[in-house]
Amino acid sequence: MELTKQFVEQTKKSGEAALISLISQIGGDKSKLNFILENLGYIPKDFKGEWLFKYMEDNNHKLRMSAIRNIGKLKLNGELNQLYEFFNTEPKTEIKREIISSIGRQRIIK
Repeated sequence: MELTKQFVEQTKKSGEAALISLISQIGGDKSKLNFILENLGYIPKDFKGEWLFKYMEDNNHKLRMSAIRNIGKLKLNGELNQLYEFFNTEPKTEIKREIISSIGRQRIIK
């Protein structure tokens, strides 16, 4: 399997389970995982994205940044506690900025 932007897009269109399966297939390769997260683009409304939160605490700052950026695309419906807590413990300023941006992109669904 060649990991391309088009392949990531096609996998995403197959659903969140297909995307999670792809991520589990690449194992611990953080560069490939980061490539997937950087190339997700628009996240469909039916994506839960709970699996993204575990990458917020990864040692790799690029992976943390990509995960947080994608979490900002989710509709968390006011459930922002994890982002607030992570903001308080994150040492890198650029990631703190991304957390604030992710919080700012949230909308409460009525």
